[in-house]
Amino acid sequence: MAAVLLALPTAALADTFTGTLNIMWGMPKGPASAGGIQYILATADGGYLPLEVTSGANAVLPFNGRPVVVTGRLASRATVASARGASEIVVESIALDPSAPAAVAHDGPPAVTGQKKVIFVLLKFADDFAAMFNDPHPSTFYLNLTNPDTPPGGSTFSATLNGFFKKTSNNLLSWLADVGAFGGV
Repeated sequence: MAAVLLALPTAALADTFTGTLNIMWGMPKGPASAGGIQYILATADGGYLPLEVTSGANAVLPFNGRPVVVTGRLASRATVASARGASEIVVESIALDPSAPAAVAHDGPPAVTGQKKVIFVLLKFADDFAAMFNDPHPSTFYLNLTNPDTPPGGSTFSATLNGFFKKTSNNLLSWLADVGAFGGV
């Protein structure tokens, strides 16, 4: 059983919570900012408890979408006005739930692994008034947005599709993009 231990003061007694861990990544607000990350524990009774995780997504990413046992303390949320719930769990540790049913084993690798080839087809429609005056981005924009793991220097975006899918799949899935436009691929 794998566990993540976080160093927090033990002023309050810790409680144990069970459920499925969900990690949600938000869109960046601009090229110089990163998107927000939310950690949520979906409980068996259909409830959702926000988690305050200090170790970050990399430490808890292997638990995403899996049944877990969270040890921590229930605390009031700092921004109750903007939050749906009035409390969150301040996490001390996360481990796989040993009482949860084992995942159904199947033969072969997961359904989506390896390098997937994709193509962007740049189109301009004659009846699209806005497109008559605006050309699509050059093909290098789409290649830089997709193929490298990190954006090239001077890019207007803060992450790439390939970097996202490699990270969220534990390096099991990657993209290889090409661009089709006037003149062929």
